[in-house]
Amino acid sequence: MIQFIGGHLGSHKLGVIGAPVVEALLWLLARNAGIKLDFAVQAQWQPVDSQRLMLWARQFGKQEDYMNHLGHLHFEQRKSASHRETLLEAVGAAGLNVAAAEKVLDSGELRQTVWDSYDCMVHEKLIHAIPLFVFNSPLTDGGPFRHGAGQPTVVKGSGTPWQFLQVLEQLVHDVDVAEGIDNSGQTSVSSRLGVRSLECIGWLCGAR
Repeated sequence: MIQFIGGHLGSHKLGVIGAPVVEALLWLLARNAGIKLDFAVQAQWQPVDSQRLMLWARQFGKQEDYMNHLGHLHFEQRKSASHRETLLEAVGAAGLNVAAAEKVLDSGELRQTVWDSYDCMVHEKLIHAIPLFVFNSPLTDGGPFRHGAGQPTVVKGSGTPWQFLQVLEQLVHDVDVAEGIDNSGQTSVSSRLGVRSLECIGWLCGAR
């Protein structure tokens, strides 16, 4: 399921082409892939209650289970993550105490923590669109969640295949530079991605 909210798709304003045209194009693309899209499930820009319960579930080491079940209910069963009954169903499916979760929702517990997190995301981390991809290479160690040197490549919102190809080409180049490999006489970086992809993935995952 792809969500459409308030005239935006992902982080990109739809502009003159309009939401109905974009929805029709997405529907056709999805149909070709055997996927049936649904734009009717309610969603919120700031799902505070679901975030509160995620933080609450973290106390019991169950935050991942809770979010997995919530995502399944929202995206596959059309049960909105904005609805209290959906949140409590996800709590129960994760093996957590539903009555205790209801008490959390009835109180103000963790509400300010969630709003502080949103404020930090926008004003301190300067994140204004999702998804956000931050690609550090062996030559950089920066970005909103790191404090090292260099400027990583950042893709804000939904990117095109061409954008991500450029990112991978830059990562391959940076890996070559870091390892002292001279590829000045070789073919284009994109033609060598298959050879160097594992090294790039290692850098991205912090394995090196």
